[in-house]
Amino acid sequence: MGTGVKPVRLHREAQTELQQSIDYYRQRGGSRLSDRFKQRIKEGFETIAQNPERFRPDAKTPDIHWYRVEQFPFSILYTIRSTSIWVVAIPHGSRRPGYWSDRLK
Repeated sequence: MGTGVKPVRLHREAQTELQQSIDYYRQRGGSRLSDRFKQRIKEGFETIAQNPERFRPDAKTPDIHWYRVEQFPFSILYTIRSTSIWVVAIPHGSRRPGYWSDRLK
């Protein structure tokens, strides 16, 4: 009895973070760089959806898992729900830790 792949859903503030990061890379490095960033994020979502338990939980918030985005200083922070993967934040590595915790409410 396989559970199948759960869809990935984004908190609206995580969507905003993602779009701002895409825009930043497009402005600084052009469409090739922003496209590569989008591809790495997409690969992250696909990898997480296939095996969400694979990535380490947060030390202070064990319901939140961390996926490090390849080639970029970002992570995908998510929680596993019964019917989906809920992306809480897509922070840059220099962001204040835990700034996203109010999104869990």
